[in-house]
Amino acid sequence: MKSAVLFLTILLSFSINSNSQNFWQPLNGPNAAPYISQILTNSSGHLFAATHSAGYFRSTDNGNSWVEINTGTDGPNMEGGRYIGVNVNNDLYAAIDNKGVYKSTNNGNSWTQTSFINAIVSSFTFTPNGYIYAGTPTGAGIYRSTNNGANWTHVSNGLPQYFTVLDLASAPNGTVYACTGNTNKVMFKSTNYGLDWVPISLTEFYTCKAVVNNSGTVFIGGSYNNIYGIKRSTDNGVNWVNVNNGIIASRVNYLYCDQNNVLFACLDSGLFRSTNNGDNWQRIVNNERIYSFVKKTSGEYFAGFYRKGLFKSTNNGVNWQQSNNGITSINAGSVSIGRSGNIYIGTEITGGFLSTNNGIGWVQILDPGKYPNVNTILETPNGYIFAAADSGLLRSTNNGANWNCIYYVIGININALIFKSSNELLMANEFGVVRSTNYGNDWTGLYSTYSVNALAINSSNHIFAGTTIGVIRTTNNGVNWSEVGGINQNVISLAINQAGHIYAGTYDDGIFKSTNNGNNWVNVLNIPAHFSAICINQIGNIYASGFYSGVFCSTNNGSNWVQVNSGMYNHFVPSIALNSAGYLFAVTYGGRVYKSTGSTIGVENISNEVPEKYSLQQNYPNPFNPATKIRFDIPKEVRSQKLEVRLTVYDILGKEAAVLVNERMNEGTYEVTWNASDYPSGVYFYKLQAGDYTDTKKMVLVK
Repeated sequence: MKSAVLFLTILLSFSINSNSQNFWQPLNGPNAAPYISQILTNSSGHLFAATHSAGYFRSTDNGNSWVEINTGTDGPNMEGGRYIGVNVNNDLYAAIDNKGVYKSTNNGNSWTQTSFINAIVSSFTFTPNGYIYAGTPTGAGIYRSTNNGANWTHVSNGLPQYFTVLDLASAPNGTVYACTGNTNKVMFKSTNYGLDWVPISLTEFYTCKAVVNNSGTVFIGGSYNNIYGIKRSTDNGVNWVNVNNGIIASRVNYLYCDQNNVLFACLDSGLFRSTNNGDNWQRIVNNERIYSFVKKTSGEYFAGFYRKGLFKSTNNGVNWQQSNNGITSINAGSVSIGRSGNIYIGTEITGGFLSTNNGIGWVQILDPGKYPNVNTILETPNGYIFAAADSGLLRSTNNGANWNCIYYVIGININALIFKSSNELLMANEFGVVRSTNYGNDWTGLYSTYSVNALAINSSNHIFAGTTIGVIRTTNNGVNWSEVGGINQNVISLAINQAGHIYAGTYDDGIFKSTNNGNNWVNVLNIPAHFSAICINQIGNIYASGFYSGVFCSTNNGSNWVQVNSGMYNHFVPSIALNSAGYLFAVTYGGRVYKSTGSTIGVENISNEVPEKYSLQQNYPNPFNPATKIRFDIPKEVRSQKLEVRLTVYDILGKEAAVLVNERMNEGTYEVTWNASDYPSGVYFYKLQAGDYTDTKKMVLVK
């Protein structure tokens, strides 16, 4: 006998109890980067990009590729950052949401936490004497450091008791300007390095953004009651003039001035440039929302486009090409696994993505220009792909190359989509449930009383729907529906295990469980979280995710739960999914795609022998209560023939009780633990199938 015996332990202890590795690992991609909140360059020409909540990235090759700088030997996970600053010494200062300010002296390879308060930071500015100023958008005010971030002082004399800092800017003479969100139409300035602040009255709007050129001229962009524009002051803010000639009025997102006093304005209406101190503007990017900008000393432009990520121009803005390679930040709303193992990601703003290699590489299958918002994606057994988008229900019959809209109602969002059997689909929306029996060509209504958020089907073909008033059920394929159990909560997710037990995730009241087809329910996880997704692996372990709470796991049918968030910064997790090998995938809103570091059914290689033939061994112990182990051998021919291996448990009547394995497997010896806590005492049979091979043995559960 030759190499490789594999041991299948279907336990979660490796991931929940082990301190040696994180439960989650971020995947490389998709490279969507919808929100580049800031981009800057240092004196070495390195580029640094801040994303909405996936943290920071660096490019040393002029934006051709990017690498994460979100971890380091001295710092934490930096994925919560969205603003960054650099001083004349090339020291980086990064804001981490509610964790303050971190500093790096080696281009982001490692980070150390400064003594800044645990607050959100909205802006940095640096004065010529080396002082650092940080503003907060949550009323905490403005802080100053005079020793490179080692210590920070609250500098608020003359400032309101509560105000929002939207931007900070400093002049060559050390004057600091603070843009605030006050409705009093004022901004503030300090001429003594933040010791005192005086108001600057603005007659038309409150300021959003500011920049000061090398001559000390101040430019501000702002709005008030749909009045938008840019103003200029040449006397330190005493007098202001409007400088909007050529500007298409819209919200000002960012102002930038290069070393030659060329101005750039990032607006919702495009990117504008002025070479004459703001007297005239030329629009160099049309009809795109621009959020961030930097110009390198070598002349290249980099701009953050709304919905599209980072773009680069090498000819003064005449032409642009994407520069997102390596920046992995998406507003994902859903992840799903196809029956072929394909991974689908539906996003807000950036369309839909497909990976055919477990998340190593991604391709865009739904163009954000046509289909920006994708709620969910479903692959059916015949290979059709369905996508719920703003533009309706889409269908592709050629692996996502082309799409056709097959269902559309103006203003109606599709909340859930599941495959029932044969060619039958069920779809849930704000008006109820509809059904198609021909892969979406035609639809008929099944239910239309309450808005439906989630759907699930048990082994008896009973359909359960999560609605705004609880769970409803039909036992006759949608002819009649009844409210069951009396949860009386907004149910936004449903899942059913192999024993028929139903789990319902609610909007704000935890997770409920029913063991009698929905007739009665008990709250098994009573915390105020929005549990938008529940999935159950082959051995009955339950995973639930939601907004703000991250991911929870129960290995005992919901009796106890633990959080499994290690390795994942952003705990806003709208969707999770399991593949056939037991790997768990998760998406975070405004962040990343994650994969569990190990299979949730734990495959481990512990030997170097290969079986010569198939073999199914007797379970042990037998009789058992409540768990037993089943060992089986898979020879090398399984790989060459690309066979599916299936290990199934049946009750005494021949009804399928549990599927323990259902996937392609390499040669080896495997051991599976079946936990029958949810099953009654009695005789059971377990059957191994692979190609033409089949074998069945008996076991006895005694409680």
